[in-house]
Amino acid sequence: MDQATSNRTEKKTFNWRGMMSLLAAVSFVVMTVTGIVLYLSPQGRVAHWVDWRVAGLDKEQWGAVHTTSSLLFVIAAAVHLYFNWRVFLHYIRVASRFNLKREMAATLLVTAVVIAGTVWEVPPFSTIMAGGERMKAYWDARSYQAPYPHAEAATLAEFSEQTGIDLEQFKTRLSGMGVDVSDPEMTIGSAAKQLDLSPGELFERLGTSGGRGAGGGGRGGGGSGYGRQTLEQVCRDVGVDVQQAIGALKAEGVRAGASERLRDIADRAGIRPPDVIDMIEAMAGAGNDSAEAQ
Repeated sequence: MDQATSNRTEKKTFNWRGMMSLLAAVSFVVMTVTGIVLYLSPQGRVAHWVDWRVAGLDKEQWGAVHTTSSLLFVIAAAVHLYFNWRVFLHYIRVASRFNLKREMAATLLVTAVVIAGTVWEVPPFSTIMAGGERMKAYWDARSYQAPYPHAEAATLAEFSEQTGIDLEQFKTRLSGMGVDVSDPEMTIGSAAKQLDLSPGELFERLGTSGGRGAGGGGRGGGGSGYGRQTLEQVCRDVGVDVQQAIGALKAEGVRAGASERLRDIADRAGIRPPDVIDMIEAMAGAGNDSAEAQ
């Protein structure tokens, strides 16, 4: 009887070693899945503007799960190593017998190559990173375009000022769509949420009714497509030599390439595409004044 009782007691004992092994494996799977999703995700400004989601989670939530699952994996791996410390030391002490010296050297070498190749942007590591950038550009091209970065976090007054849309007309249109605009701190994102829309969808609907760029021209509202045009295309429209424009923008602290999209140039400089166009048009105007003076 005593032996049977002892056997039952042993069966009921919680196996912490087994749990840590399973926890490390499961957290590794979750970390891998979240890492792939984040690798394929759009830029944050695009993800927030179009309310990008996978399996009901937005980009920030996927990032949070990736962080916590990574931490869980580290903890589980550390505890697993603690439980198996003697075995680990045994392998190291008798490394010559198991031929682990070469394996350990190879492991350290591979790790160093991966880190150095990533930092120095050497293929194939740079190719992997470029693939992620291409995916972000893919989402960027297919998504509703925000008039300026992180516009969804702006209040109605701030959004009106940035886009040139008359604030009262803006509120009237939103009210007509069923949005409660009584809160002065309401953001574009919260207004869109009331309608179960993404901020981009809300802006598109407002643009359809003539709201986009009202009071400030199509460029100011960001809906005329200038952000998608390259600097060379814009210069051709304005009548400015693209190399002169690049030089003038550089003098203003704005780095630009002829084949770069206006939106990418503006985002890097922390300004809006219309601001870049204003700089180019100002240069064109100065050139015309100089020609007339001669």
